[in-house]
Amino acid sequence: MPITGEWQELSAGVKIRFDNRTGHNKGSLWFVSYDGRESYGIRIGHGLQPDYIEDVRIVGKGTIDLNATKNVQPSGLVKDINACVLVHGRVRNVAIRDITMTDTMRSVMIYGEHTGKFLAGGAVTPGESFDAENIDILHTRTINPHGSGYLLGHPSHRGHLRNVRCNHNYMETATTSIEPNFQLDRYEVVDNVIKSAGQAIHCWRMSSNGLIADNVRIHDNTGLPVVVANAPGGWKPPFNLTQRNNRNHLSDPVQKPTSPLEPKKTSPQVKP
Repeated sequence: MPITGEWQELSAGVKIRFDNRTGHNKGSLWFVSYDGRESYGIRIGHGLQPDYIEDVRIVGKGTIDLNATKNVQPSGLVKDINACVLVHGRVRNVAIRDITMTDTMRSVMIYGEHTGKFLAGGAVTPGESFDAENIDILHTRTINPHGSGYLLGHPSHRGHLRNVRCNHNYMETATTSIEPNFQLDRYEVVDNVIKSAGQAIHCWRMSSNGLIADNVRIHDNTGLPVVVANAPGGWKPPFNLTQRNNRNHLSDPVQKPTSPLEPKKTSPQVKP
């Protein structure tokens, strides 16, 4: 269907209009959702707040339940979806600790914002950047058998995200459990226990300077990896990523330690 620059009817009464007839990348794909609107259990920031929201603590033994199985959800292919906790824009010094998050599209999402025009491959034209920084997600539980876990950075929200720790958490998810993503810099994903029917930890699109260590994937005997790092075509992959001691506890071989009670093996002696 040619682009006319005017309102064009597609089907079911849906109409679209492009500002320009040309300048679009060949093969570009747009998703429009006519499902439910996005919603959040707790939202910190709306993305473009001029001043920092800071020193926020979300703590305790309670549960945030978004009841996704009994409510209409946004399409998973659009940029704004449901989450138990959203940190968005100029937000810093946030602690998310000990809580349980369940029945949602994602448990925690964190990303910045930018006023520039988005360019292919993640670049933006000059504009103002609204960055999030110093975020801790520690000792939480995600019980989400129909959704995902923690999204750290987003290619449709192009501010920066710095100094994030997602450590010592437990999660059960249907799809990706932890996703270090676009514009995330200086982060830790350490000592998490992950049960996932999809990816456990997926480093995706230009995340940088990360440490992923001592994470355990459980309940998988098919040999799925704990960490995957890549990017779609046209995007820069993650870089300066340190991985250490991440283990699939049913699939990865474990070297048996030598018992101090076992006799030491010696080479046979040959008499002349």
